[in-house]
Amino acid sequence: MSQGSWRSRTHVLPPLCRVNSCCTNAYVLSRPPGHHCLPDVPNGFCLFNNITLGVEEVFARKSAERIAVIDRDVHHGNGTEVLYHDRADVLTLSIRQERNYPPDTGDFAASGAGDGANI
Repeated sequence: MSQGSWRSRTHVLPPLCRVNSCCTNAYVLSRPPGHHCLPDVPNGFCLFNNITLGVEEVFARKSAERIAVIDRDVHHGNGTEVLYHDRADVLTLSIRQERNYPPDTGDFAASGAGDGANI
């Protein structure tokens, strides 16, 4: 962990915070996504789940009713999946190499609570 670690969590927030009720669509490319960070512990070199911080900020501002998170990485976005698995207002899509990292997560048969809430 370094001073840069704390700053890295703020990179996704400015573009997402500009999403408002005037937008019908928005796109944010986030690096690092922080997609391995679990709700209670950092994981896979991810200290913060940057994309979920941004998603929650958009919801807190009531700028969107539904959000899709498309995670394209060789690794499974397990932290993002865990956080949104049982929520129907967030669609998570993790495009990855199966069973790469973390091992034994992201079973393609798993699904969330909502209609297509977790793919």
